[in-house]
This record gives sequence, C-alpha cells and structure tokens, in this order.
Amino acid sequence: MRSIGLTLGSALSAAVLTANTRVGQAIPDVEGFRDTLLIAAGVCVVTAILSFILPSRTANGGPVQSLSERKELEEIMKEEAELAGAGLVLAEDQNPLAPSSEDPS
Repeated sequence: MRSIGLTLGSALSAAVLTANTRVGQAIPDVEGFRDTLLIAAGVCVVTAILSFILPSRTANGGPVQSLSERKELEEIMKEEAELAGAGLVLAEDQNPLAPSSEDPS
C-alpha cells in the first residue's frame, strides 16, 4: 500500500509541476509548487480524518487490544529493543547458532 501511495503522489506532483512549467523554462513557476503543496496537504488532512473515523484492527483482523494488553506489549517491545541494541536476545529465545536436538550430526 505504501508504494502505491508513493507512486500516485509522485505522479500527481509531477503532473501539477509539469502543468505549471512554461515552454522553454526548466523550472516550474512558484504557483506550481504552491499548488502541489496544497494538494499534498489536503490529501494528508483527508487521510488523517479517515484514520480516526475508520475502526482499527490488529494485524490478524481481531478486535483492538485492551489498554493493559497494549501496555504489556509495549513493555515487551521496549525490553526486546534494548536487548537487541546491546546484541542480546531474551533468554526464552533459542540460540540460532546452537545445534538443534533434531540435527542428526
């Protein structure tokens, strides 16, 4: 989805800027940049409004997490980020370099 928005936004910006470039000129007029900025700002406002109106869902399509579940998940993510920054992993994670019990050698 992100790349679709990027592509459409780039194409729209290029079209507006091209429409505001006079023949023989290499750079668009200031009005072209202003129009592009206004269009982009309008799209951002519409997107922000839609993000508040539309119901949110989790990645698996289930209901939104409760506040306590969200705080617990944020705490786990924070701890994992701190450990990862130090080059460590949580103790419950398996060591990817250690041979597994299913390894025949």
